[in-house]
Amino acid sequence: MVMGYPGRTSRYITSWETQETIDNTNAVRVKVRTKKLSLMKEDMDKSLKVRIQYASKYAESANYWKYSIGQNRGLKNLDVIAKKKAIEKKLTDWMNLDNTRKLKYGESFSLIEKAIASRKTFNATQNYLYEALIEGCEITTFVLQCRGLEELLNDKTKKDALKAKLDELKSAAEKFYKDYYPETDKKIMSAMLKMYYESVSKDFYPPFYKDFGINYQKDIDKYVEKMFAKSIFADSIKFYAFLKNPDAKTFSKDLTVKTSADIISVFRNIRVQGAAFDNSLQKGDRLFITALMEMESDKTFYPDANSTMRLTYGVVDGYEPADGVIYKYYTTLKGYIEKEDSTNAEFIVPKKLKELYYKKDFGQYAENGEIITCFTTNNDITGGNSGSPVINAKGQLIGAAFDGNWEAMSGDIAYEPAIQKCICADIRFILFIIDKISGATNLINEMTIVKGEAPSPAKMLEQPVH
Repeated sequence: MVMGYPGRTSRYITSWETQETIDNTNAVRVKVRTKKLSLMKEDMDKSLKVRIQYASKYAESANYWKYSIGQNRGLKNLDVIAKKKAIEKKLTDWMNLDNTRKLKYGESFSLIEKAIASRKTFNATQNYLYEALIEGCEITTFVLQCRGLEELLNDKTKKDALKAKLDELKSAAEKFYKDYYPETDKKIMSAMLKMYYESVSKDFYPPFYKDFGINYQKDIDKYVEKMFAKSIFADSIKFYAFLKNPDAKTFSKDLTVKTSADIISVFRNIRVQGAAFDNSLQKGDRLFITALMEMESDKTFYPDANSTMRLTYGVVDGYEPADGVIYKYYTTLKGYIEKEDSTNAEFIVPKKLKELYYKKDFGQYAENGEIITCFTTNNDITGGNSGSPVINAKGQLIGAAFDGNWEAMSGDIAYEPAIQKCICADIRFILFIIDKISGATNLINEMTIVKGEAPSPAKMLEQPVH
């Protein structure tokens, strides 16, 4: 069993909404982040300092990039669109058999289809704006933390509030500039502004785009160069100097502030226009779900995840993702060592861990001379479940859930237990790291550790799951 707080799933969306996720949400995210990640990696490979500064940022951006790629791949491989269309046809036939049902639910699919088609342009533009211009550039994201400062600078009666805001920004700046490399952000901003320019209608250009013409690529580069050369935000020394002697005029005239204000203004406008179709979509979805539950009244419909506590149960097992490909249900420290890659920060094995491995100094945590590192189950988890306790039928902690396999990325929309797996860190590996690597034996001594032979997956599968 896994108990935790899964974020959000969308298991009951229609084929139109699923297609929108594939063609719009995921496609835009992948396109934008592919470019952003390549520019980050380019500078990270050139400088150890930049690699350290951007390692966490790169991993954070890559997380949902991988997720979107995997989700689209999984939805296609599972033929989810066709399956949803089959359900919709079955439901339509059921509604048409009875005039009362037809009158009550008949407009559900037309409402959904029309809403999705009507908001297509707004939705795509909003995704580009968010991914490329709001989240894409660090400097504009940091400026957004300064919202409200200009108003406080202009209002002489709010001295205490101004002081509190300046103290807040000083603390935020220390964190921001510690891992900020302007040259990387400058390249990313130029690329993001160009991508947005090329990808959306000019009707949704922020006001500062008005001067970008036929030679827009050179114009954008010049604009960004000017911004980074003059903005108080592009340099920590300039920003700290501003905080010591802040004034509204300097802040309001800063090119980065103007740029960020234009971006947010357009974003709000697009959201308002796109939201005009939300009521129709929500009404269509409600009618669809109500009709579906009435048609399949003998079926139990569990609610989508919504960040509240959930418990999922399943069994430990491996899987076969493709013809001739078989994955066991567990991995070992041997595989951990075999995957070492000194050129990839994510695959560097700590020296002490290698020493313990070659000495076979595993303490009390080995099984048949091996350290089991991870195991897979068919538990239904999603984003938000990372770190959730994995417990056995006796309520004993046997691991911590932390990820899903590549095939599980489509699970938020379509769950397939045969191939979508919950990846768990084995508790023995966790204890091994706490004890032998970290030397935190005091924590080990505080725990009640129950030892015993774990049942094999075959034995577990023989037992009924309640």
